[in-house]
Amino acid sequence: ITPDSATGIGAWSRERFIGAFTARRSQAARPPTSGERRSPMPWLSFAGMREEDLGAIYDYLRTVEPVRNEVIRFAREQDPAAE
Repeated sequence: ITPDSATGIGAWSRERFIGAFTARRSQAARPPTSGERRSPMPWLSFAGMREEDLGAIYDYLRTVEPVRNEVIRFAREQDPAAE
């Protein structure tokens, strides 16, 4: 995660960054369901962090050099029982 404006958090406010994690707090207590989009980002692991700590992560990430990375969206996982 870098502050690149095209492929990172360069256009994100501190509030948006924190909100991306805190919005998932209700999901953190349940296992993922079949067909739910997967991501290499551990959203649920960070969801329970204090907003102060998430803000500190954001502040740090804004100090690193921006790096443009190709963003690959993951497809929904197919339920093998549905085939």
